[in-house]
Amino acid sequence: MSLNKHIEYIGDKLSLNVYIFHVLIGGAIGIVWNHIQTTACADKVFAWMLPIITVVIAVLWAYLLEKGKVVLKKRRVRG
Repeated sequence: MSLNKHIEYIGDKLSLNVYIFHVLIGGAIGIVWNHIQTTACADKVFAWMLPIITVVIAVLWAYLLEKGKVVLKKRRVRG
């Protein structure tokens, strides 16, 4: 599968969930980080990486939700 197919899948199937959940995920990561932060340098690195981490986790979460929908649809068809 080419990279374009993956990007198309993310845009077509996952984008709404990524849009909805990225705020919640970013906030949760920020709260956790505030409890475990150690140095000012780590804060600067974290501030730079937070958007990347947030998007990656949001895409993974949206993917899991999409796969869960597929499993539920298959169960309904069989049942």
